[in-house]
Amino acid sequence: MTIVGDGPERSLLQGLSAELGISGEVTFAGQREAPYPYMARADFLVCPSRWEGSPNAVLESLACGTPVLASDCPGGTAEIVDPDKNGWLVPAEDWRVLGEKMIGILADRSWVPLKGKDLLPEDYRMENVVKRWKEVLLETCKKKELLLQRR
Repeated sequence: MTIVGDGPERSLLQGLSAELGISGEVTFAGQREAPYPYMARADFLVCPSRWEGSPNAVLESLACGTPVLASDCPGGTAEIVDPDKNGWLVPAEDWRVLGEKMIGILADRSWVPLKGKDLLPEDYRMENVVKRWKEVLLETCKKKELLLQRR
C-alpha cells in the first residue's frame, strides 16, 4: 500500500503500521506535485473526505483509469462516483464501513473490471467543462454589455 500526501496524521499512521506489523508493506510517499503516476498504478484510490466541493483527486483518479472508493459526503463526490461503474461510496465518517469496504474490494478484486477503463463521467471531460466555462463567460460578458448600455 502506498500513501501519497503529508499531514498531521502521518507519524500516527507510521506508528500504527509498525504496531500492526505491516510497516514493510506500507510506503509513505509524501507530498507529490504530480501524483498521477501513483494514481494510474493504484488498484483504487481512497478518498475519505468529510466534505468536498469539487473533488479534484476523485476526478484525477478517474481520468487516470483508476476507480475510487469515496465517502458519500456533502459536496460533489456522489455526482461523480457511480457505484460499481467507476467506484464505490460509503457513508461519510463511518471508518469501520470504509475499512470493511477496502478489504472487500481487495478480497473480491472488484476493482479489476474497472481498472484502466474510461471512468470519467462525460460531464467532467475537459472538452465539456471548457465548453460550459466558455458559455458562462460569454453570458457574463453579454450581461455586462447590457448593463453598460443602460447607463
